[in-house]
Amino acid sequence: LTARLPDGTVIVPPDSFPGRLATLERYVEATGSAAAPRSAVFDGVAIGTWVESVKSRWRNETLPDEQRAALEALPGWRWPEPGPYRGGSVPKAEANLGVKLDRWEAAFERLEDFVEQHGHSRVPARYRDDDRFTLGAWLGEQRRKYRAGELHEDLVDRLESLPGWAWSPPTGRPPK
Repeated sequence: LTARLPDGTVIVPPDSFPGRLATLERYVEATGSAAAPRSAVFDGVAIGTWVESVKSRWRNETLPDEQRAALEALPGWRWPEPGPYRGGSVPKAEANLGVKLDRWEAAFERLEDFVEQHGHSRVPARYRDDDRFTLGAWLGEQRRKYRAGELHEDLVDRLESLPGWAWSPPTGRPPK
């Protein structure tokens, strides 16, 4: 994703996370805060929209820890206030195991709804439910955590109890 010039200068693609983070850092230098409104455009980049997409990835637990930490180091950075799972999230001060389990439960309920509607748990990777929750991305993150040994065995058991569950993402058509 990056390139190095002969003089040692590192070039980061502007639409990559490091490129957008660099733009946000310049925005902070200019405004004093990372609290960019959704409509904010800076250096020709829709930085407010990017900030919203990053917060969405955080809500869906698909934002890598190193990216989360980089954002939290910026002056004025705030995660969304608590609210309904779809539209809100947990502020950093409350990010404890109980809250994470509540968020996991809320997402699992959405998965159970999918199973009830479709008869299986083979959720396409890009699937969003009616509330625009990225269920496919959430399941991708659960699979990643499972492969890394980071998913508690009780949660593993619950996922494995679902009809059609597999630790590999679905390919092809689901069973009828």
